[in-house]
Parts: sequence; C-alpha cells; structure tokens
Amino acid sequence: SGLAFFHPSLYFFSALFGGGVWARILHPFFGVIMVAAFAVLFLRLWRENVFTPADREWVEHSADMLRGNKAAMPPVGKYNAGQKGVFWLMAGCLAVLLVT
Repeated sequence: SGLAFFHPSLYFFSALFGGGVWARILHPFFGVIMVAAFAVLFLRLWRENVFTPADREWVEHSADMLRGNKAAMPPVGKYNAGQKGVFWLMAGCLAVLLVT
C-alpha cells in the first residue's frame, strides 16, 4: 500500500486496496501487521544471528568468496556474517519504519 503513496507513477497500486481512500485507510493497519509479523520472526531468529568471532574471520575472508574461492572460506554455522548483517539491518530499518 505504501508504494501507491511513494510516487505518482505508482498510484495504480492503490486499486489493489479499493482506491486511494481505502489504501490510505488500510495503510497504517498493514504496517502494524507487517511489524508484528517481523517481530515474531525476529524473536525466533535473533539468537542464531548474534555475531561471533567466527563471523569476524568470515568477513576477513569474504574477498576470497568474491573471487570464487569458496574453499578458502572458514566454516560457519547456520548463517554467515553477511546474512547476519542483513538480518540486523532489516530489524533496525523496520524499527525506524515503525517509529516514523
């Protein structure tokens, strides 16, 4: 629903929610639902996304991955440091989105 308000060329998305007025009415509710859904996901996954010393080593060898040398990468757990960084970035951005 937010894309319809982002730029006039995207206003056609408001038709998905019954037009501009309904999109404006429903937008805050969709936002709260989205934050609640991501909060549940956050609570399930935050422990697995805490940075460890192994993640520091993974970051130090990330250039090897970019060169295609996967064999030089250190072993990681369920998520590597890049995935953990994306998790925390998403959590922070969602918190900012909720406040604003």
